[in-house]
Amino acid sequence: MTSLRSISYLILGIFLATACVSQRKATRPFKVIEKQALPEFRRGLWVRAASTASPDSISSIMRVVNDMGITDIFVQVVVGGYAYYKSNILSRSQYLSKISGADYDPLDSLVRACEGTPVRIHAWVNTLLSWSLSDPPDSLRHILYAHPDWFIRDINNQSMADYSYNKWKDLRLEGLYLDPINPDVRAFLIQICQELASHYPVEGIHLDFIRYPGILWGLPNNDEAAVLAGTDADIALWCNLVNYARMNVFERWLIWHAWRLTRNRQWTISQIVTDLGITVEQHALKKDCRLSTAVFANPALFRYSFAQDWTQWRHDLYFPVIMSYTPNITLFSDYLNFAVYHRFDALIGIGFLWPDMSNTALWQENAVRNMNGAGVCYFDFTRVDTMRDIAEWKQGAPQEESLVTDSTRYEAVADIFIERPHPTHVEKGKPLVAWGEDLRFAAFLLSLSMNPTRDMVRMGLMREEFVDLISQDAAAFEYLDRVVFPLGNELVEPPTRKVRFTFLPWIIGDSLVVIEQAKETFDFVDHALLYPTACDAFTKAVFAAQESHKDMLLTPAGIYVFVVDSIYDGGKIVSRKDVPPEVLPVFTYWTIKRRAVKIIGSAD
Repeated sequence: MTSLRSISYLILGIFLATACVSQRKATRPFKVIEKQALPEFRRGLWVRAASTASPDSISSIMRVVNDMGITDIFVQVVVGGYAYYKSNILSRSQYLSKISGADYDPLDSLVRACEGTPVRIHAWVNTLLSWSLSDPPDSLRHILYAHPDWFIRDINNQSMADYSYNKWKDLRLEGLYLDPINPDVRAFLIQICQELASHYPVEGIHLDFIRYPGILWGLPNNDEAAVLAGTDADIALWCNLVNYARMNVFERWLIWHAWRLTRNRQWTISQIVTDLGITVEQHALKKDCRLSTAVFANPALFRYSFAQDWTQWRHDLYFPVIMSYTPNITLFSDYLNFAVYHRFDALIGIGFLWPDMSNTALWQENAVRNMNGAGVCYFDFTRVDTMRDIAEWKQGAPQEESLVTDSTRYEAVADIFIERPHPTHVEKGKPLVAWGEDLRFAAFLLSLSMNPTRDMVRMGLMREEFVDLISQDAAAFEYLDRVVFPLGNELVEPPTRKVRFTFLPWIIGDSLVVIEQAKETFDFVDHALLYPTACDAFTKAVFAAQESHKDMLLTPAGIYVFVVDSIYDGGKIVSRKDVPPEVLPVFTYWTIKRRAVKIIGSAD
């Protein structure tokens, strides 16, 4: 028994080292970059497209570049599906056209301004995010009009091309995303990168939004994916190691399915990065032109939610610029340690996103230097230009004691694995688990932590206990899958609620007026019959409300004022063919949940 356990731990270590790597092969062998002394400490600066819209802006940018000793400028040239350069593929930016004449080329102007200097220019491309404004695009050539079929679909099989501004704002999304699995989308991105690299003498192409918008987008349209289609499946929208340990069995089963569903999504994003890296390598005017990517720092976000596992991307084709934005130096230190461990050549992103950020930014840059990091990158030019305290900047890095820390972030965690799978289900499921699948799942959960050893200590778990708990879960989940699926043609009708409501959009600079107006609103202009579907903040609020009681929901887009008129508990058996396609996922989810909860609570 001891030797078998030792083998299990060895295998777990191997799986963790290569967590969530697809079994598919890359287009050519993976070349590992050996760690070596870097020639310089790099200081990057993100410059958003709007900051370059006027020819006069170039001198302001160069003033900050010279003052801060910037070595790398990441200038946004593709945003919202529009070009801030002379493109034969994309329409010229509508904003750029209003500000400057037709002949002005921001990218070319910045490249010329840096000629003869050591400053490197990287063309920053918003890849999959293609529209982010409330008003529609003004050009009929825009991808939203030309190729609406290229946009990603959500768990309800609704295309983002059909989203209203209020919907994506309420879902806290940045805008509308293209579907990375679509081969036409991938060819489109290759064309853009090839055009930039072959027409401009830039040092690199910088990819942003090279990810999925979240766990509920880009999933297959099948019954397994429908385990994430209900509002009470929101627990699965985000997960880390500690979070998983505090869930009940049904919730952990949802995470098991989310993990299985996202593996192909991770491979898809990885392959796009590989394809774009090879494109840049083959077509760049400059020999050493290289791909870089803006990526998230927290593995629970980039691995689980966004399928952006940059630790597994081909190291010879790109380097990451890690968005480690936080004023909290405790959290920043974790981001830094994780980043440097996985990629010694990474630039660490520092965000001027909070008041009085100068001292903190100085401390963070000094921390990167002390870790022998490759460098930093500041977000962004406009914020640095307006928020940086020049006097503080000249004084140098402050002491840690004067900065924001969080001494409670890593306290002990109680109430873990309170609900265990039934022993009968575990025993029946053991023969069904594919060899090593339980260890792969354990490795995935560990990979969602920036410091697995510390989190295990916080939970009071030994390695043996953790392996045993996850093995039990995996066995029970395999058994549950065999009993729940396939669903067949009979589905359970979910509950419904009839609601009357009014939506009040925010007035810029006058949110208090809108709130007071909502309090005084008793006339409801709209009504709806709602199912408990995911991807809808308003629906979730309606199903949490009481009948005949006025409620309000504040969202990023505005305020919903509503009254639930009637509640129907559902439960009727209906034929799958009689269910409208737009609500089929929630019918499927409700059927799955009914079966799964019943089985989890039984001994059979």
